[in-house]
Amino acid sequence: MRAQRLNGRHWNAWAESWRLERLVCKKRSVFLGISTLSQRLTRTIGEQKPVLMAMLCAELAED
Repeated sequence: MRAQRLNGRHWNAWAESWRLERLVCKKRSVFLGISTLSQRLTRTIGEQKPVLMAMLCAELAED
């Protein structure tokens, strides 16, 4: 009986450990996804700055 209780506790501890590990992996994955998206947006905005500045200058020149 005691062995069954210990075995049950072992599996419960293992399951909890596995659940926490998956949760950490999900959080890390979300963080990496947001970080990658942020880098891409920054790069895209950086690439478009000259175009945006030219458009702004053209509008100011018209006024």
